[in-house]
Amino acid sequence: MKEMHSRYAVYLNQRLRTDGHVFQGRYGARLIETDAYFLEVSRYIHRNPLEAKMVVNLEDYKWSSYSSYINLLQLNPHISHNKTLSYFREPVEDHYKLFVEKNVQLIGEGQQCVPE
Repeated sequence: MKEMHSRYAVYLNQRLRTDGHVFQGRYGARLIETDAYFLEVSRYIHRNPLEAKMVVNLEDYKWSSYSSYINLLQLNPHISHNKTLSYFREPVEDHYKLFVEKNVQLIGEGQQCVPE
């Protein structure tokens, strides 16, 4: 298998006139160190299907956990909402939905949502 992958990489590099690993540069990681960045990443992840024009409504994308965040009755045993939703005042589902869908920002101690 390794030899096959190596040959494919050489072939692809010659065909595309590039060098190096076939998948180099495609992955990047950044450490989440602040609450603001944590929430921005959550918004980014949940908005991806909408930004890619894969769906019109975020909750329609079946591979996303977004619907379980805005409707806690649709519990997903693989998702822990506690940290993310702890930044929002009651009703947390509604405020998280505003944050993700309407570009609402958190201010202060992360307990108040206001429109931009």
